[in-house]
Amino acid sequence: MSRNPKHINQNKVDVTNPNVAFGIVLRRLRVEKGLKQEDLEDDESIDRSYISKLELGKNQVCLVNFIKIANNLQITPEKLLSEVIKVMNN
Repeated sequence: MSRNPKHINQNKVDVTNPNVAFGIVLRRLRVEKGLKQEDLEDDESIDRSYISKLELGKNQVCLVNFIKIANNLQITPEKLLSEVIKVMNN
């Protein structure tokens, strides 16, 4: 049985901040796909603590890692970006 993720209350955070919006989308997509933060790790620059900081909106993702994360989520970078923009515009 999987645990329910802690939901970020979008009413209490600045979703117009790209880092926050990316974190919201990253967590939502990861949980929807049944993945753990560790499942998004790679051998170079992405580890569980980095994913955690991204999900909390505390880190800014670089383009290379953005593409790696999209690939690990099995979506296109374009789709990931469009989801972030949707959050920012709502």
